[in-house]
Amino acid sequence: MAVETVPAEERVGITSLRWTVPLAFAAFATSVALLRYHVFLAGGFDLGLYQQGLWALWHEGLSAWSSWGGYPVLARGASWLLLPLAPLYVLFGVGFLLLLQAFFVGTGYLFLFDWLAERGAPWAAVRRLGWLYLLNPVLWGATLFDFHPLLLAVPALLAAISLAERGRYRGALGWGAVALASHVLAVLPAAAAGVVWLVRRRVGPGLAALGLAAAVLAVDLAALARLDPHGPVILTLLYGEPRLPAGWLAHVGAALTRPSTWVWLGWLLGPFAVQGWPGRGALWLVALVPWLLLDLSATLPAATDPFTQLAAPALVPLFLAWAEAPEAGAAGSRGWPKVALAVAVALFFAFLAREAGLRHQAPATHEAAALAAAVAAVPPGARVYCQDFVAPHLADRAALLPVRPGVRFAAPGYVVLDTQKGTAAAPLAAVRADAARLRRTAVTVFDQEGVLVFRLVRTVEGV
Repeated sequence: MAVETVPAEERVGITSLRWTVPLAFAAFATSVALLRYHVFLAGGFDLGLYQQGLWALWHEGLSAWSSWGGYPVLARGASWLLLPLAPLYVLFGVGFLLLLQAFFVGTGYLFLFDWLAERGAPWAAVRRLGWLYLLNPVLWGATLFDFHPLLLAVPALLAAISLAERGRYRGALGWGAVALASHVLAVLPAAAAGVVWLVRRRVGPGLAALGLAAAVLAVDLAALARLDPHGPVILTLLYGEPRLPAGWLAHVGAALTRPSTWVWLGWLLGPFAVQGWPGRGALWLVALVPWLLLDLSATLPAATDPFTQLAAPALVPLFLAWAEAPEAGAAGSRGWPKVALAVAVALFFAFLAREAGLRHQAPATHEAAALAAAVAAVPPGARVYCQDFVAPHLADRAALLPVRPGVRFAAPGYVVLDTQKGTAAAPLAAVRADAARLRRTAVTVFDQEGVLVFRLVRTVEGV
């Protein structure tokens, strides 16, 4: 019996029907992300960081400094893509960032669809891999987790590599430039793709990918050396002080003994486990190894969290592997593709259940209203100290500073504290201790539902 392939009319151009998929993905993901923002669930440090960074880049230029992070904005990860985004953020605000990220991630579906359709892949396999992309919990977790330029590299890399596989090198170069401009860490999967092509004796694309990745890395390091002599801040955040190879290997070995690491690998690899062996596409799995080692060797716990931007780039070689052998799981029994889809749906709903389990972290309605009123009580442009989840609402200013245990509060300025909610960076006990010492030394200008705003009339030293 002949295998049903992609209908011919679906192979040419981008039809309105196909565009509805990334648009629907973007609409739903943006709605959830904006809801998290408005109930003060957004802001795991990075959203406020990038908002203030974009605002600073527009007002101060390339050398803009992030008071929230404590380093030059571009030194975070050589995210040159922030430069064209800065005026758009100033015009349209945080909603634009969340929409752009969700839409960009959704377009990855189109790039996979085009590649499979042009190769005459089985229609059932095209639909299955498409659903695998759209329901992937790691991708959803990263998309809903505030805004990160690194996540934009995922669909850009899929586009660049799939276009290069089809011999469309001009488009591949353009999308590759977008990926490499999103974050310095994007050079790793780009270089890995070059190695795969060289192994397959595709010397031209292989050398081009390796050369472009090396050139971008050299430019990044040289440019950042002028901004910050310590180099990309992300490397310090991930790895701390430089380590010898023996110490690096020991850290990887220790990571593999932790149950949390295997949970992380389960979420990452689980959706692909029932797809069947990718055959010729398995070579792309070799390109997965460098990113796994990058995450496993990091000292930052978030590196092995399956629902952050640091996990998402590992999906690129996984999707490439199964896109190159889409018949895996489709040529066997009729039930196998259904099992694969069922597993993908089950994992997606498990992710949603996990997200719903975090709802207790959201402030109650009256507390969220008090936080919104407190934000409004801070004058525009004033120096302000606040907790991470409040920062996205106060980011458009030069002096935005994080509340940390025993921090020094420099006058003049304001401090916004929610004494009902703590975080890992600012535990509740420390927040309440800060509130107690500020009550004695600063002017209370807002006090409602445990949310306080203080005006600093003199500097309050740290403890």
